[in-house]
Amino acid sequence: MKLAMPVFKETLNGNTGTLAKSFTETDVFCVYDATKNECNALVIQDLFVSYGKENLLQIFKELGITAVVSTKFMPMAMNFFRMNKINMFKPVDSDLHATIELFRTEQLQTFSQSDVSPSACSGSCSSCDTSSCTTGKEND
Repeated sequence: MKLAMPVFKETLNGNTGTLAKSFTETDVFCVYDATKNECNALVIQDLFVSYGKENLLQIFKELGITAVVSTKFMPMAMNFFRMNKINMFKPVDSDLHATIELFRTEQLQTFSQSDVSPSACSGSCSSCDTSSCTTGKEND
């Protein structure tokens, strides 16, 4: 399993560091590979160049990400993750190492549609097609 977590680049050192609140608040994320017990930092802009696309959600799919951790998800991202069977989890705090340990021991709390406030999608994302955005409650 591969877990993606937004991190602050300047704090990252192996499996230790500080989690950012969401993927939109940092330019780096850590991919923890449970089979190798290692965390690799990936720079989002570098991925856009490497993959020739600027859709982080599609890149997650191509990287084989099976789970993500964030304190917040936009409704459209939640629907993408749900459709692609990518599990969403909440961090307990901002400690990367502690989050990895909770993930390894299956103790992270699942992020659900009920955790999203109706105003979460404020229209600030220029790539969001709100016509395809649903509440997702019918899928829970």
